[in-house]
Amino acid sequence: MNANNNKSEKRPGKFAKLLNFIFSVFSVLLISIFLSILIEWLGIIFDWWELPKHYHAKSMFDAELNWALGDFLSNNTFYKNTFLHIFEKSYYWTVQRTGLEWLSNNSDYLVQYILAAIYIIQVVVIRLIVIICAIPAFIILNVFFIADGLFIRQLRKLSGATESAYIYHHSKRWIKPLIGFPIVLLLASPWPVHPSIFILFVSIVPGFFIWMSVAYFKKHL
Repeated sequence: MNANNNKSEKRPGKFAKLLNFIFSVFSVLLISIFLSILIEWLGIIFDWWELPKHYHAKSMFDAELNWALGDFLSNNTFYKNTFLHIFEKSYYWTVQRTGLEWLSNNSDYLVQYILAAIYIIQVVVIRLIVIICAIPAFIILNVFFIADGLFIRQLRKLSGATESAYIYHHSKRWIKPLIGFPIVLLLASPWPVHPSIFILFVSIVPGFFIWMSVAYFKKHL
């Protein structure tokens, strides 16, 4: 009894799980921003990009902003105008108001890296908004995977198939990494990424492992 009580006391509560989730989200975001800026700066130093200086980051920002406005907010004028207003104000206060735009046109070497970092942060924010917009699609697709997995499990029950705890446990173990790792890769991508890739890649790949974990969870209810 004491051992069981100690185990129940050590289990984290809902508040601790919420804090852990928030910490994980911020960790993924910070890692993505750091990797994005690092890759962009290395590209400027070693001349990886076709466009010089900070213009590669600016072209990424322009492309992904147009995709986000065209694919996600084109039918909602209020959210589209709010989205544009936020980025116009952020550009004004971080680039124009601070004089970084003027300095960049006067060949200040270090300013190019600052401008590149600002544009990359804005690109990551756009991608994050796209991921948030894709949450309903993620939920719908995973409901489909769960329903189909339950159907497959029922077929296994009726056909007398053997239990496979190995597949269940290993599939379940890969769900969280396959949600977090693709998000970090997509947020830190040094090339423009269309929003559809976010939805498909982040939804379908983890969804397949969710399907496997549900389909092989139990043979009998």
